[in-house]
Amino acid sequence: AVHLGGSSHVHSSRPLGAPLRGRTAGGGAMPPKAAPQGGGKRVDGAAADGGGVAGLQELRIEPATVEAVQFTWRVFMSQLGSPESAGRLVFSNLFDLMPEVQGMFFDSKAVHSLKFMNGMKGIIGVMGDPVELKIAVQQLGFQHMNAEITESIVNTFHNALLEALTATLSDQFTMRARTGIGELWAYAGHAMIYVRTTFAKRVHIIKESWAVAKSGNMQFGGNRKRDDDENSGRSSEAAIEKYNIALAEPPKRSSKGVGQRVKSLFSRRKPTPESQLLDQSNDAEAQAEADDEKGDPTSPISHFERGMSFGQAMPHSMEDMFDVNAAVMGVRNASLIWMREALEALDKFVIACSDSLRFKSEGDVLAIQLSKYPERDVNLHQFRACLMAALRSLLSKQWAGEHEEAWTWLWDSIAAALQATMSKPPMYEVSLDRFFASMEDRSRYDFRKELYERFFELAPAGQDFFKQSNTRLHFIADRVMHMALEILQRPKSMVSQISALGLRHVGFGIPTELFPPFVAAASEVMGKYVPDDTAREAFDWSVHLVSNILVRTIVEGSTVVMKAINSNSVRSLKRAVGTAPRKSRVTYLLNVQVGDQHISPLSWAIESGSLKVADAILKDILTIRADRARYYYGVDELWTRHPDIVRKLQEDAPSLLRTLLNGLIWRSHRTDFGERRGDYYIKHPLLEA
Repeated sequence: AVHLGGSSHVHSSRPLGAPLRGRTAGGGAMPPKAAPQGGGKRVDGAAADGGGVAGLQELRIEPATVEAVQFTWRVFMSQLGSPESAGRLVFSNLFDLMPEVQGMFFDSKAVHSLKFMNGMKGIIGVMGDPVELKIAVQQLGFQHMNAEITESIVNTFHNALLEALTATLSDQFTMRARTGIGELWAYAGHAMIYVRTTFAKRVHIIKESWAVAKSGNMQFGGNRKRDDDENSGRSSEAAIEKYNIALAEPPKRSSKGVGQRVKSLFSRRKPTPESQLLDQSNDAEAQAEADDEKGDPTSPISHFERGMSFGQAMPHSMEDMFDVNAAVMGVRNASLIWMREALEALDKFVIACSDSLRFKSEGDVLAIQLSKYPERDVNLHQFRACLMAALRSLLSKQWAGEHEEAWTWLWDSIAAALQATMSKPPMYEVSLDRFFASMEDRSRYDFRKELYERFFELAPAGQDFFKQSNTRLHFIADRVMHMALEILQRPKSMVSQISALGLRHVGFGIPTELFPPFVAAASEVMGKYVPDDTAREAFDWSVHLVSNILVRTIVEGSTVVMKAINSNSVRSLKRAVGTAPRKSRVTYLLNVQVGDQHISPLSWAIESGSLKVADAILKDILTIRADRARYYYGVDELWTRHPDIVRKLQEDAPSLLRTLLNGLIWRSHRTDFGERRGDYYIKHPLLEA
């Protein structure tokens, strides 16, 4: 699916640690129609990627042009009333000018209209800052890597946008604003074409090969049961305890012992008691090591000895293959614990490799996790060797030079981000903990009070979203301080808590534009009370990381269904689910997931009082639909997601009980002697009551 738009919240980060500067991938400039206009200047920079491919340059736009464009955009949005209406007008013009592009858009008009307007809002908001603008257009480029964007499409989009602005604003659309928008759009289109031609193939190879490598878990179920803390997603504090225990292990085994033991893992014959006895008698040292390994639950060898005794020849899962290669390379058991954490996080980096903001956040979180281990034990080069060896083994049939290049690029980007950050969290944690412990109650009270005063100065619109009592507002400000420290102490569990908080903000309809001024106000006010530069830097870094995770959660969780609930608009809800596949329609209405956190649109509609939308959701879920393959009826999914739905409606929305009960009855449209057949689906109410 193609979407021309993206997150409007952008921070300073370079995607995958590689600056993108220069011209298009083919070496040529944009055609005259798409070339920048109006006196903007491109600033040359270093070549990217080490491959001699020139990249994207920074664009400097005159301040007067920036002001004219931003003012024009505000007037345009106010006259049309909503981003969706503005986006619909632009796309109507686009489809008139180039009808063939309609096949590129698979989402509903409401969805791609909102995405386009969010993308324009993001780049217009930062067009006065060359660095931020470059990051924003790079972000759009990564979001559109799967789209066949050409120069002609860029030019046609530009003309459609100008037509919409001219028709709406008439004489208010000045020549300076027209020139600035043309310059900005040409720059964005240039970035999307460049990123696609340069990085799309690498990202595709990484995601495709990672899916194949991970599919061993799904296909074969894995060769061993993972540790309890990994199965439950428990935070890394438990792993630290295991690490401390593992430090007491004996000195590293001789190469001979390792070779003999790894060789036994891949033996295709099931070992007999006689052969085991002979091996043990031949090498007493190997026997002693075997006894030690069996008593060590963190040992990679002990896991495989238990699994291989059933005759399995080769490990099929990524985790098991990684452990085998770690054993071959003589990795200590204590080091294997942090490597497993890094391997688990790698899945998030693969997802984020086309999203620079998320990539940076994931790198910061992993850096905090790995900083809990002694620096001498965290060997990133050794992890890379184990990872690449495991990938080559699992993907032996399709592994080629392009796979080697793509995965080297990804891991080098991760390693660069970790090396730049990993030494800071321990220092930040100690300094911030010491400062908060010494902070007096009066200073805390003054911080909470001044925070909101400064925030409302920076963002007056924020007053509409902070209407609670002073007690509640002070509680929120106090949580800001605690979360800044807790993300350094318990990164893994805090990410889950922050994601859950972000989903609640989705339900509240909090605009992401309010987060940067809130964070800026918190950092500025806290700076008055922090005597230590390190503590000040720590608070600023931590609160920005928390903000990035919150914003990402809100952006990912702000589906069109949740927007319809916030506006209590049945019409918007019907448009939102109108293009959803029959088999996925119920999922759209019952589950929004970000990371490991979930929120139910139906439950939120009931809790927030949007009963009109809740009524429409229930009717849609309990409508029987069909295609040539099967019937679709959401009653089972409804009770699976909300086994207490009857009690919930009784307590919070009694008026919806009739809708629920009517939805459990099917009535035939045909009559037989004046009567109609009816089926009653009462299994769940009877069993769950």
